[in-house]
Amino acid sequence: KTTVLPYYAEYLRVQKANPDSIVVYRLGDFYEVMGEKAEQAATILDLTLTGRNVGLDERIPMCGFPYHVADRYFGKLTESVSVVVVEPDAEPFKILSRAEARKTPELVELSPEESEELDRIFSEQEEAGEEQPDYVGEIDTRFPIGDDYGDEDEPTEEEIEEAFEAAEEESDEETEDYDYEEAKKPTKETKSENRGKPIWERRNRPSMQRSLFDEFDEQTPEEKLKEWGLKRGSGFEYGKYRIYEKYQENPTDKEFADFLRREYGTGGGGYDDEIWTDGKGMKLRHRDRENPENEVGMMLKWEQVAYGIADLIDEDKYFDDKESEEYVAFLSERRGTDENRVKAIARHIAEDGVKRNVDGERTTFFSWRYADYKFCKDHAAEIEKALNACPEVDTAKIDGDKVEITVKEAYRRYSEQPSEKPIRDLDAEEDEEWENRIESGEITPIEPTDEPTKESNTDLTKIGFEQSELGGAKQRFKNNIEAIKLVNRLVNSQKEATD
Repeated sequence: KTTVLPYYAEYLRVQKANPDSIVVYRLGDFYEVMGEKAEQAATILDLTLTGRNVGLDERIPMCGFPYHVADRYFGKLTESVSVVVVEPDAEPFKILSRAEARKTPELVELSPEESEELDRIFSEQEEAGEEQPDYVGEIDTRFPIGDDYGDEDEPTEEEIEEAFEAAEEESDEETEDYDYEEAKKPTKETKSENRGKPIWERRNRPSMQRSLFDEFDEQTPEEKLKEWGLKRGSGFEYGKYRIYEKYQENPTDKEFADFLRREYGTGGGGYDDEIWTDGKGMKLRHRDRENPENEVGMMLKWEQVAYGIADLIDEDKYFDDKESEEYVAFLSERRGTDENRVKAIARHIAEDGVKRNVDGERTTFFSWRYADYKFCKDHAAEIEKALNACPEVDTAKIDGDKVEITVKEAYRRYSEQPSEKPIRDLDAEEDEEWENRIESGEITPIEPTDEPTKESNTDLTKIGFEQSELGGAKQRFKNNIEAIKLVNRLVNSQKEATD
C-alpha cells in the first residue's frame, strides 16, 4: 500500500484549499513548490524542475529556492499569482498577487443588528464629547496636516476643458521648430548613465599565455583564501555556469558586479573556511584553530569579486577538471536542437550505466539530468529509443521519471563474483574421455615455448606445495581456462584482483 509522506499530505490539503494560488512549503533551509504547480513556478522563477520521492509510485515534480532569498522569489511569483506560504508549526498565510491586491474590496451589507450596534457606539461617543482623530497610523510629513483635502470641490466641466486647452497650448509651444535629426545627436546634458567599461577591456587583464614560471609562483595565504572563495560559486544549482556564461556576454564591470550581487544573495556559512555575502560584497575568513595567529580574513566589494572571477576565467582556473567535463554535458543537454539534446541525454545515461551498474543493472531518474524535467518527460519516447540504440545498452525502459537500463556483458560490474559450479576432480571415465580427445587431436595441448622457465615458478614442491593437489593435467588445464575467464571479467569490470 502506498503511503504519502505527512508533509506532502499537508501540502496537498493547503493546495486544494487554494487552487488558484501557488503553495510554497518550508523544508529545512529551502522553500519548495511541489506537484502540478511546480512547473508553473519553475517557469516564472526560471528554476530547474526536479523531482522528489514523497511515497508515491512516481517522483513528483518539484522546484525550490533558499529561505534567505525568499523575498526576491516571492516578489517574482506575486507578479502573476498569489502565494500561500506554509511554515513549520504555524498557520499558512497568503501573499496576494499584484492583480488581486489592486482589486477594490466589495462592500459588505450590514445586518440590522450590526447597524444598530454601530449607531449606539457613535451616539455614546457624541454624548461623551470625544474628538475623533483626523488620521490613523503614522503621519506622512509630505503633506501639511492643516490642509483640508477632503472639502475640495470637484472640478466643473468648464474647468476640465480649460485645463486640456492649456495643456495643448503648452504642447504646441514645446514642439515648435523641433528638429528630430538634431535631437538624435548626443549632447553632454543627455549623456547616458556611466555603466563602466566592458569587463573584457579591464586594466591588468591576465594574459591567456602563461609561462612555465607562473606554475612556481607560491600564493600568499590571502591569495589562497580569495581564490578559494571565488571558485566556490554562489551555492545555487548551476550558479557557476550562470556566472561563467554571463562573463562570456562581455558585460560592463558594473553590470557584472550587479549580476553577482543578485546571484549570490545574502547568506553564507562554513567552519574553518567561511564565506558570507550581502549587498556590499563578500566576506572571507580562514580559521587556524591550532594556531590562531595564522587566521586570515578579508572583505571584497562586488566590483573586486567581479574582477577576481573574471581573472580566474581568463586563466582557465574557474572550473576544475570535473566541473569542465560536467559543463560540457550541461550544455549538450540544455542547448541546441531537440534531436541533439535527446541524443546527449541518452548518451550520458548510458555512460552513467557503464560506470555505476550493479550486476549490469542501473536505475536513474530524469530529475537527475542537467536537462529540465519537462523536456525529458515530453521526449521520453525518443530518449528511450536513443538509449536502446547505444552500443553499451542491452535494454532500456522508461516509466514516468524512472529510467532502467541493462548494459551488455562486456560493461557489467559485479557486486559479487557470479556463482559457478564448484570445481571438482574428474572421475576415471571423464579422465579417459579427455585423454581420448587429446589423442584424437580434437583438443590440442599448449606447446611449451623456447623461453627458459624459471625453476622457482614451476617447482612448487620446494615451498611445500604438492602439485597433485591441483589434480591431473586435464584438471589443471581446465583450471587455467577458468582463471583466464576470471581475469577477463575483472578487466572488463575494472576491478582489481585480490588474493
